[in-house]
Amino acid sequence: MIKLRLFTALVPESELIKGIIALQKTCRRSGMENLRYIETENLHVTVNFLGDTSPQDLSVLHEILTGGVSVLKSPAFRPHTLGLFPSPRRARSINLLLEDPEGSMDAMFRHLDGTLRGAGFPGERRSFRPHISFGRFRSRRGELMEEDSLPSLTAGIRRIFRCSELVLFRSELGPGGARYYPEGRYRFGNQTNLGD
Repeated sequence: MIKLRLFTALVPESELIKGIIALQKTCRRSGMENLRYIETENLHVTVNFLGDTSPQDLSVLHEILTGGVSVLKSPAFRPHTLGLFPSPRRARSINLLLEDPEGSMDAMFRHLDGTLRGAGFPGERRSFRPHISFGRFRSRRGELMEEDSLPSLTAGIRRIFRCSELVLFRSELGPGGARYYPEGRYRFGNQTNLGD
């Protein structure tokens, strides 16, 4: 049976995407030629990774996400600094790390993770650390980099950004890397976040 590789995510607004494009250009100029830079249409903040899901579960998933997202206010985040994942000595990607100034990102994650688990979908095994990956190393040459050696490039975008919707994406792997296709969009409500 065909399975869909699904995850939920927040999509950055256009102003932040422009800032990330500027980050990518600066990294190129600073000699990070070993990076494959992620296309702008693939930039996102992963919230819940659902993995391989039956197409028959899509209608149930749409219903769960519609209800689950509608009781949450729009989550806010602020770009903070750059980080190397999973570690500076074994770097596979370079990420824009995000702060959660209002606690709304964590509240959103905990609410959606609990709702999905309660409906029988897999929950997240790792703690939620919001970030946007914008480049992947082609080889392990990135292991010589140290996080504190990364230039402070985020000053121009260190303000609060807010997302109006959560997107359910389908991921398809190809020769050039993964491509993401929206399966559903869910608007946040105007209510106070759970846990506030």
